[in-house]
Amino acid sequence: MGKNSSALWLVTCVIVTLLAVILVHPVLDSGFNDDWSYVRMAERFANTGHITYDGWTQPMGVPLTVIGGILVRLFGFSYLVLRLSVLPFFLGSMVMVWLIGRRIGLPASLASLVSLSVVLSPVAIPLGVAFSTDLPAAALTILAAYCAMRGEAAEKQGTAMAWLCGAAVTGILAGMNRQIFWAAPPILIGAVAYLRRGERSFALGAIALIVVTVAISTVAMEWHARQPGIRENSIEIINAHGLGIAKKLVKETVQLGRTLLLLMLPILVLFLARAGALRRKILFAVAGFTILFGVVGYFRPHVIRAPWMGNLFTEFGPFYPREVMLGLKPSLIPHAVQVLLALLVCASAASATGFAWQFATSSQESIRQRLDREWNDHKTFWAFALATVPFFLLYFGMLVFRSLSFANFDRYMAAIVAFPALFVAWFWHRLATARSSAIAGWIVVALFAAFGTAATHDIFAVYRARLAAADWVTAHEVPRRCLTAGYEYDGDTQLLAQGTLVDDLASLNSKAIDFWFFEWTPAIQPCMYVVLTPEPKLGPFATKLPYSTWLSPRQRVMLVQRGPQPCPASCTRPQDPGYHAGNLMEQSH
Repeated sequence: MGKNSSALWLVTCVIVTLLAVILVHPVLDSGFNDDWSYVRMAERFANTGHITYDGWTQPMGVPLTVIGGILVRLFGFSYLVLRLSVLPFFLGSMVMVWLIGRRIGLPASLASLVSLSVVLSPVAIPLGVAFSTDLPAAALTILAAYCAMRGEAAEKQGTAMAWLCGAAVTGILAGMNRQIFWAAPPILIGAVAYLRRGERSFALGAIALIVVTVAISTVAMEWHARQPGIRENSIEIINAHGLGIAKKLVKETVQLGRTLLLLMLPILVLFLARAGALRRKILFAVAGFTILFGVVGYFRPHVIRAPWMGNLFTEFGPFYPREVMLGLKPSLIPHAVQVLLALLVCASAASATGFAWQFATSSQESIRQRLDREWNDHKTFWAFALATVPFFLLYFGMLVFRSLSFANFDRYMAAIVAFPALFVAWFWHRLATARSSAIAGWIVVALFAAFGTAATHDIFAVYRARLAAADWVTAHEVPRRCLTAGYEYDGDTQLLAQGTLVDDLASLNSKAIDFWFFEWTPAIQPCMYVVLTPEPKLGPFATKLPYSTWLSPRQRVMLVQRGPQPCPASCTRPQDPGYHAGNLMEQSH
């Protein structure tokens, strides 16, 4: 394939990714997911020149905050400008995946399939329009891997060391966004040093670079741990005995593993499309495993229905009901489709495993002979694998261990899916014949992108309606501290009121209705509630604001309900102390 044709594939990927962002229409003068906290960090940095934490955000977030602070100084405070600042990382991660794919030998079309499967999944699209650390950290790590590959392949030691310094810098920046990525630079640099171990001066330079990156990460993490607003990361003992801990770790491994397989479905399904090329015994084993999985699903469908983990890719779109707002959400994926999706993931993963087994047992060579031949024939790919597989396994293991203290989300796997996706795509290309087609993968990518774009568009429509409802309440002289409108809005209210979030269980118990985030917002004593659907424990409606979405039901209503008791006299504007907010209901009618 010529250079012009390859460039056309890459340009098409960029255009498609940009189109997804445009269709989402992420215009919202309020928080989305966790970005309300990062936005306020950037604003504080712009005003004070200091990195400060608010008691909620735990990732380091230094590069993101600096970029955001500069933009706030240049353009003024704007949620949209800050969200668009993530776009270069969104596009950059896609381009880097494409370039790595080409370097390991993938054709431009397959490299494009992998890169779009990484950035246009129902998990990645919401990350691409949020001012948060997930995507920048992932993009910088992918760039670090690319630099390491170039360093391994460079002929001159000086050029190789320059690329290795690039890997160190980008890896350090990734770790300064999210600490879990600190592991990348030493592993990537160490892999290149091992591969070029015959060059003594280069190896010594690489070791020195590892020492520098480890020292920087150590100092940075110690600084971060001392900052006000950073909670101590302690491990909670599950059930106070080893069996309980083991069950928790196994369960989390399964959850993370099948979420990873779901995100890799556009690549894995290529193996299912070629399952007829498996030897009969292996094909029967694949079919038997899939049937067994289906039988389990028939009797216990709630156990196997995909998607599994959340919080961005769920049957409800981004976020489960009552995760970010009071009220219920409509299911966007029928249960039958969820079961079929789970079966497709199972059959595709089983087919890929079958091909791997068939490939491993198809040669009469000794293991050492085969490894030598593989290395000589596909050195660039195996160098990529040696550099990235250890980091992926360590990252995965840290997430599993992290589950003893904190909840894991699907976006944590989206941050690292590029490496196994490239690995599996290369293996499929290795087995592919002239008649092999990637059409099944493109269909899955298109379906994922369509759902992810529409669902993300709709959640922004929901949030714009929520903000309009909250503005309606405050326009009637009820201050924000007497209003609750969901996770992001309330978090911002708490920051504006007290400058920090406070873990206050008494605050949770003092509210008229249960919502998990009330524990962190003691400054809010709500008498007015913005809800998705009627809450039985609350009072009558103050107003109903209609809005529309792309996915069914297209016509929806955002509700404002008053609390079970009238708003107290304290819920008045300072500039109008004689106004009694309890009259709001009468005025609205």
